[in-house]
Amino acid sequence: MKIIVEKENIGERLDQFLQGKLDNLSRAQIQKKIKAGEILVGGKTVAPHYFLKGGEQIEGKRQKAKGKEENEEGKGQRVEGKEENEEGKGQRVEGKEENEKGKMKKEKGKRLRVKIVAEDKDFVVVNKPAGIVVHPDNIHKKDTLVDWLIKKYPEIKNIGEDAGRPGIVHRLDKEVSGLMVASRTQKMFDCLKEQFKNRKIVKEYSALVHGVVQKNEGTVGAPIGRSRAKGTMTAGVANKEAGREARTDYEVVKRFRNFTLLKIRIFTGRTHQIRVHMKTIGHSVVGDKVYATRDIKKKGKDEGLNRLWLFAERLWFRDLTGAWQKFEIKTPRALKDFLEKIK
Repeated sequence: MKIIVEKENIGERLDQFLQGKLDNLSRAQIQKKIKAGEILVGGKTVAPHYFLKGGEQIEGKRQKAKGKEENEEGKGQRVEGKEENEEGKGQRVEGKEENEKGKMKKEKGKRLRVKIVAEDKDFVVVNKPAGIVVHPDNIHKKDTLVDWLIKKYPEIKNIGEDAGRPGIVHRLDKEVSGLMVASRTQKMFDCLKEQFKNRKIVKEYSALVHGVVQKNEGTVGAPIGRSRAKGTMTAGVANKEAGREARTDYEVVKRFRNFTLLKIRIFTGRTHQIRVHMKTIGHSVVGDKVYATRDIKKKGKDEGLNRLWLFAERLWFRDLTGAWQKFEIKTPRALKDFLEKIK
């Protein structure tokens, strides 16, 4: 992990800043790492409440104590990889699991198991497992979906506008699973990019949220921006950068005693959009430690999911001939099992 502190983050506390970057760790875990000297600023150990000055380099220092080096990237992945075997039966092909015999990475205890839902000469639709990021960033240098795509489809390496995310026109959060489309040709990349820009693509998610949502359906239209105080995304809060337009529609599928199952459709692609908007209406996504509402944080209950109860269930887009390509997957086993527990 190497992060350069930008000017816009000057004055933020180190632990709060990192909470917005390392969304798989709680602030308490981050503070523990800082105190243990596993996170350094400018090569030096500092306190969790260190105030950033701008221009510093924050880096993670691996600890070999007890032979159990913590893997920030792979939490829950071994289990998820197993569960994902039964997902992703798309309308065009039955999701064939890519095992590639021995080529599957086992570094840091991780195994990349990605299901192919549909293959076409211009695109590929996959079911991304929870626990892996879409493309490399300052924290995740390898074992990403892009790494897997390039190994399976080498031509993707030269597709798109950004060498760091070839063929990618949209993304899913690390702990979110579900349908994604990647371009295998530049023409398809441009076609998909235009459809996303004009909001012609249909993206529907299934989400379990805390509490009982009273309205049968609704729209959340609060603009989303990054909080300067916490580093996370916020909606409708004064202390943030100018928010960007965002729209999330939801519909109640089923109500439980303390939870609600929702069908969600997004019309914009802001960072953490669904998670932020659900917190805004007082119903945070189950398993979300970063955007949990205040009452859920007070309870401090761990659902034991090791991921978010959120997955991209449906994806529709047009191919180069103008024909609709429609895909839908089943609920992942871990999420289905959780529903059984709360009935």
